[in-house]
Amino acid sequence: MIDWLNWHVRFQTFKPIPALPQPVVVACESRRDTSYHLVGRLRTDAHLVFQYSLSGTGVYEDSTGRYEMPAGSGFLCPTADRDVEYYYPQGAAHTWKFMYFSFIGETAMQMVRQVTRQYGPVFRIPESNEMINRLLSFEAMDEVIQPISAGAGAKLVMDVIAALIESVGPRDAADSAGVLVRRALKLIEDNLTIPLSVGDIADELRISREHLTRVFSEQTGRSPYSYILRRKMLLACRLLKQTTLTMCEISDRLGYEESSRFTRSFKTSIGMTPSRFRKDGQIPFA
Repeated sequence: MIDWLNWHVRFQTFKPIPALPQPVVVACESRRDTSYHLVGRLRTDAHLVFQYSLSGTGVYEDSTGRYEMPAGSGFLCPTADRDVEYYYPQGAAHTWKFMYFSFIGETAMQMVRQVTRQYGPVFRIPESNEMINRLLSFEAMDEVIQPISAGAGAKLVMDVIAALIESVGPRDAADSAGVLVRRALKLIEDNLTIPLSVGDIADELRISREHLTRVFSEQTGRSPYSYILRRKMLLACRLLKQTTLTMCEISDRLGYEESSRFTRSFKTSIGMTPSRFRKDGQIPFA
């Protein structure tokens, strides 16, 4: 037995059905040095994995951010995703003991993509959870190839994914997304007078532009780009009506390098040119 491998069970699916998820391995390892560092872009396998910390702390990273993985936390991901890395962190003092469950299948890939898109890649689950205990129970079959039918294998994978979804209550999911959007909204309001892109906000929040756009749109009903533009144009409306600033001065104040671009944006958003709005327009409520 390899010193870092605590136990290992491989599944053998009989009469596999390609459309159904298939379990591959459930195992437990104890890692205590930085040689344990898995990088998705260097891997060629098409496996999916749920990895759960039993003690110590590891690190998981993907396009949504960097996550410490203490005991009671787990991550779900495609192992060959180019943005995925998970590893024993530099300077850690304790052994990272974890269990992992890997599985394959196109349907499983679609499910994992959808689950992580909606809930994120990291889940907090107590070790007393029924699904965790079920996976840990395979230790009794250490070094045994476990035969499993196509239906039973698919059910095992589905039960794991369902348990992860159930571990994230509706309030938790909404709160997590809500916090992210509130931080984005504050960044926008604090920076209306400088050039500000969706990428700038994503970088500040240490998430991907795609993740920010998806969550922001789900929570507010509009994309972050359209929200930034609308907030800038509403400020422009107030400046046009409540000050004597010139068009060029307002354009500069809103972070536009060219006043012609400001004029085009204003007309697209408000429906008339800035000069006509100053004369005939009314400040919108929102």
